[in-house]
Amino acid sequence: MSLDFAKAAVLSAGSGAECAVISSAGAMKKYKTKQLWQSYQLAVVNCQIIVKDGFNPEQSEDIISSLSGAVIVKPDSEGSSMSRVNNAEPPVQAFKFDNKVLLESWISGLEYTAQLLNGQAH
Repeated sequence: MSLDFAKAAVLSAGSGAECAVISSAGAMKKYKTKQLWQSYQLAVVNCQIIVKDGFNPEQSEDIISSLSGAVIVKPDSEGSSMSRVNNAEPPVQAFKFDNKVLLESWISGLEYTAQLLNGQAH
Protein backbone atom coordinates (compact mmCIF):
# COMPACT_ATOMS: atom_id res chain seq x y z
CA MET A 1 0.00 0.00 0.00
CA SER A 2 1.38 3.41 -0.93
CA LEU A 3 0.75 6.42 1.33
CA ASP A 4 1.66 9.99 0.57
CA PHE A 5 3.29 11.97 3.35
CA ALA A 6 0.16 13.91 4.39
CA LYS A 7 -1.83 10.70 4.84
CA ALA A 8 1.05 9.19 6.81
CA ALA A 9 1.08 12.21 9.11
CA VAL A 10 -2.63 11.86 9.76
CA LEU A 11 -2.27 8.15 10.44
CA SER A 12 0.59 8.81 12.83
CA ALA A 13 -1.85 10.53 15.17
CA GLY A 14 -3.30 7.10 15.93
CA SER A 15 -1.68 4.43 18.02
CA GLY A 16 0.15 1.20 17.47
CA ALA A 17 3.39 0.02 15.93
CA GLU A 18 2.31 0.71 12.34
CA CYS A 19 1.68 4.38 13.12
CA ALA A 20 5.01 4.67 14.94
CA VAL A 21 6.85 3.27 11.92
CA ILE A 22 5.07 5.65 9.53
CA SER A 23 5.79 8.62 11.80
CA SER A 24 9.45 7.72 12.11
CA ALA A 25 9.88 7.15 8.38
CA GLY A 26 8.14 10.43 7.57
CA ALA A 27 10.26 12.42 10.00
CA MET A 28 13.45 11.17 8.33
CA LYS A 29 12.47 13.12 5.19
CA LYS A 30 13.49 16.62 6.30
CA TYR A 31 11.98 18.53 3.36
CA LYS A 32 8.66 16.67 3.53
CA THR A 33 8.55 17.33 7.27
CA LYS A 34 9.04 21.07 6.61
CA GLN A 35 6.21 20.99 4.07
CA LEU A 36 3.95 19.32 6.62
CA TRP A 37 4.78 21.94 9.26
CA GLN A 38 4.12 24.73 6.76
CA SER A 39 0.73 23.21 5.93
CA TYR A 40 -0.16 23.80 9.60
CA GLN A 41 1.12 27.41 9.36
CA LEU A 42 4.13 26.66 11.58
CA ALA A 43 7.20 28.82 11.07
CA VAL A 44 10.11 27.11 9.35
CA VAL A 45 13.52 28.31 8.25
CA ASN A 46 13.85 29.28 4.57
CA CYS A 47 15.21 26.35 2.63
CA GLN A 48 15.71 24.80 -0.75
CA ILE A 49 16.12 21.18 -1.78
CA ILE A 50 18.68 20.30 -4.43
CA VAL A 51 18.91 16.99 -6.27
CA LYS A 52 22.24 15.49 -7.35
CA ASP A 53 21.06 14.60 -10.86
CA GLY A 54 20.86 17.85 -12.75
CA PHE A 55 22.47 20.02 -10.07
CA ASN A 56 24.93 22.52 -11.48
CA PRO A 57 27.52 23.68 -8.90
CA GLU A 58 27.63 27.04 -10.68
CA GLN A 59 24.11 27.65 -9.29
CA SER A 60 25.39 27.39 -5.71
CA GLU A 61 26.20 31.05 -5.20
CA ASP A 62 22.74 32.20 -6.34
CA ILE A 63 20.95 29.57 -4.25
CA ILE A 64 22.98 30.28 -1.12
CA SER A 65 22.67 34.06 -1.56
CA SER A 66 18.89 33.74 -1.78
CA LEU A 67 18.89 31.87 1.55
CA SER A 68 21.05 34.37 3.53
CA GLY A 69 24.63 34.00 2.32
CA ALA A 70 25.42 31.15 4.69
CA VAL A 71 23.50 27.89 4.92
CA ILE A 72 23.42 24.64 6.80
CA VAL A 73 23.52 21.67 4.43
CA LYS A 74 21.71 18.47 5.41
CA PRO A 75 21.11 15.21 3.59
CA ASP A 76 17.33 15.00 3.11
CA SER A 77 16.90 11.52 4.54
CA GLU A 78 20.17 10.48 6.16
CA GLY A 79 20.28 11.15 9.88
CA SER A 80 21.71 14.43 11.09
CA SER A 81 24.97 14.82 9.16
CA MET A 82 25.35 18.49 8.31
CA SER A 83 27.82 21.23 7.57
CA ARG A 84 27.85 25.01 7.17
CA VAL A 85 28.80 26.52 3.82
CA ASN A 86 28.95 30.04 2.42
CA ASN A 87 28.66 31.54 -1.08
CA ALA A 88 32.10 30.37 -2.13
CA GLU A 89 31.50 26.68 -1.45
CA PRO A 90 29.22 24.52 -3.60
CA PRO A 91 27.46 22.02 -1.28
CA VAL A 92 28.46 19.02 -3.40
CA GLN A 93 30.15 17.20 -0.51
CA ALA A 94 26.72 16.57 1.02
CA PHE A 95 25.78 14.35 -1.93
CA LYS A 96 28.00 11.61 -0.50
CA PHE A 97 25.25 11.04 2.11
CA ASP A 98 22.11 11.44 -0.02
CA ASN A 99 21.00 12.27 -3.57
CA LYS A 100 18.70 14.99 -2.18
CA VAL A 101 20.21 17.73 -0.02
CA LEU A 102 18.42 20.38 2.02
CA LEU A 103 19.94 23.86 2.27
CA GLU A 104 18.58 25.99 5.12
CA SER A 105 19.31 29.61 6.00
CA TRP A 106 21.94 29.78 8.73
CA ILE A 107 20.62 30.97 12.09
CA SER A 108 23.17 32.14 14.63
CA GLY A 109 22.55 31.21 18.22
CA LEU A 110 22.56 28.35 20.66
CA GLU A 111 21.11 24.96 19.85
CA TYR A 112 19.46 22.79 22.46
CA THR A 113 18.48 19.15 22.46
CA ALA A 114 15.96 17.84 24.97
CA GLN A 115 14.13 14.60 25.44
CA LEU A 116 10.42 14.71 26.26
CA LEU A 117 8.66 11.88 28.02
CA ASN A 118 5.01 12.22 29.05
CA GLY A 119 5.22 15.99 28.58
CA GLN A 120 8.26 16.36 30.83
CA ALA A 121 11.74 17.41 29.69
CA HIS A 122 14.50 15.01 30.81
